[in-house]
Amino acid sequence: YSVDDDGHYQFSCQHGPSECYGNRVQACALAELSDNLDLQVEFVNCAMSSANSSTSGPLCASKLGVDYSPVQECVDGTTGDQLTVYNGNRTTSFSPKYAYVPWVAING
Repeated sequence: YSVDDDGHYQFSCQHGPSECYGNRVQACALAELSDNLDLQVEFVNCAMSSANSSTSGPLCASKLGVDYSPVQECVDGTTGDQLTVYNGNRTTSFSPKYAYVPWVAING
């Protein structure tokens, strides 16, 4: 990621902007569902099974009976930026470095 002259984050992902958006949705959903590991796993599984990352968030939330509005607020706001930066920093700090995608890290 980078920060532009106006202080806004610019993110880039291997598969383009739609992947970045999907990552952001998942990060916000995981934060919103932080007290329910089962729902976190179900949400990510649903989102990763969707062909369209721009609609997967609301659809998966509805399927799981989760209120999507706090997730959308996160996605649209600075919390979404902060979570995306945090996850990006975690990814680049993996040891050993990731070599391909997807890369699974357990307790790391």
